[in-house]
Amino acid sequence: MTPSLRKAVLIVLVLAGLASAGAIAYATAAAFTGDGRPIEACANAQNGGLRVLSTDLPTPLQECKDNETAISWNREGLAGQPGPAGVQGPAGVNGVSGYEVVTAAGSPSTYTQTTLSATCPTGKKPAGGGVANNPVGQFATMQSYPSGSSWVASVAGPSTGTGTFTVYAVCVIA
Repeated sequence: MTPSLRKAVLIVLVLAGLASAGAIAYATAAAFTGDGRPIEACANAQNGGLRVLSTDLPTPLQECKDNETAISWNREGLAGQPGPAGVQGPAGVNGVSGYEVVTAAGSPSTYTQTTLSATCPTGKKPAGGGVANNPVGQFATMQSYPSGSSWVASVAGPSTGTGTFTVYAVCVIA
């Protein structure tokens, strides 16, 4: 074989190898496009070779040869069995229930501080409370606070005029 013929054969073999590698890379990339289809391939039982098929190639290249076996697989496996139940968590903190508003009304005396208590029913405690004056601005609220199962408020009356005040307790089971 002459050197120029040897060189030509070598170039043809290199080009054929590159073309084969390109075709395999193209077929592999096409098989992994993420379209949900299974991956299909042909396995050669004699040499263990694997040829990935692609529906993007012409039909003769998509079929297994006589010495190959058609195989396919999914990208994702089947769902596994459910795991065992988890450990029971600790009991949560008791919430608030039994919402109820109770009131106590009174009239303050002139120039004196008058105190009233709105008491929650048995088993309930005040979660909040306050006092309302009628007419507004007629009395000065001196104190407003929780005490045991009651909400207590004190107001001072003016030197003249009349009116009322109401103490509110927001009661809950807590």
